[in-house]
Amino acid sequence: MKKARMDSLLSQESIMNATIQLFSGEQFQDITVTDICKRAGVARVTFYKYYHSIDDVLTTIFKENFIARYKKLPNPKSLENATVLLTFLLESIYFAPKFVNHLVDCNMSHILLVVFDSIAEILISYQNHNPQILKLQRQFIAGGLHHVFIEWIRNHNEPPIETLSNNLVDMLDSLESTLSQAMHNACW
Repeated sequence: MKKARMDSLLSQESIMNATIQLFSGEQFQDITVTDICKRAGVARVTFYKYYHSIDDVLTTIFKENFIARYKKLPNPKSLENATVLLTFLLESIYFAPKFVNHLVDCNMSHILLVVFDSIAEILISYQNHNPQILKLQRQFIAGGLHHVFIEWIRNHNEPPIETLSNNLVDMLDSLESTLSQAMHNACW
């Protein structure tokens, strides 16, 4: 790998690690780009070379962690049990509990919507939902998963994540037929 590319990756990684460290211990409104840069050992210009805002760094952290964990699945489409898949996906978001809890406490949970949109897309493709309502389903599922996940965190991770996943899969199964019928009725 070329030195410039390696330096770029190291800078981005340093920025993300510094952001996680700062967010794990301080209030969001108290953290600045300068704080992140000092902790990461990079210049502000380097920060803005890769990210537009602190929100952008946070979104990247969750998305990259999610993608890395998802790629480790041997063949996600071959999983027989949607509950196992959903449990894995939810755990990939909750990789740093203190950090995630702090985001929720600081009303920054909207950062997670990008990942929930990816999860919804995976679940829809996994369950072979009707392509006609794909976009509506993805948005509805992403928003619903996001809300349920935030409430789960606020309820101190009760019920266990496997139970939560099983309940969500049951709801998704019934949602498919309900949305299909609603779209059919709206089109006729």
